[in-house]
Amino acid sequence: MKKLLALMSLALVLAGCSTAPKDEPVKTPEMTPGEVVDGEGVTGGESAEMTKLQKAVDSVVNGGTYEFPSFMTVDEPTLETIYYLVSDDVQDYAIYLPMMNVQATEIIVIEAKEGKVDVVKEAVAKRLADIETTWAQYLPDQNELVLNRVEFTDGNIVGVVISENAEAVAKDIQAALK
Repeated sequence: MKKLLALMSLALVLAGCSTAPKDEPVKTPEMTPGEVVDGEGVTGGESAEMTKLQKAVDSVVNGGTYEFPSFMTVDEPTLETIYYLVSDDVQDYAIYLPMMNVQATEIIVIEAKEGKVDVVKEAVAKRLADIETTWAQYLPDQNELVLNRVEFTDGNIVGVVISENAEAVAKDIQAALK
């Protein structure tokens, strides 16, 4: 009986010491547009307004022809950190990364500023080297996707598609950009 009384007293003390107000609802974090792409895509940062390049790439990624994993998009700090690019070299971009680190699927389309195509190509080559290093030691089927990627350049546009249907996806992206 004493143990039961002691437990009930402890429970009352702990409940009384709670700092959370009882009448306020718990706030859940809100996602900003551009963080996740899973059928409603927004790319190239945090703005809900898509550029022509972003709309073209998004139409292929979310057009229903191909099946992709859930993607997240890249903001400017990630552009610098993972892609070795600064905004001074980039006019526009649409980059899709898988949300889960068990899939190598990645779509990179970058419009370089005038005279910066070689800088963008070099930065993308560094990113591809990182991807190759990662997947060479990981899942063999995903490494095959990386090794069979499709790269393209069209004017100031530099693109890479790492996907099961990389060649078809790349062709559709290039057509959508015209």
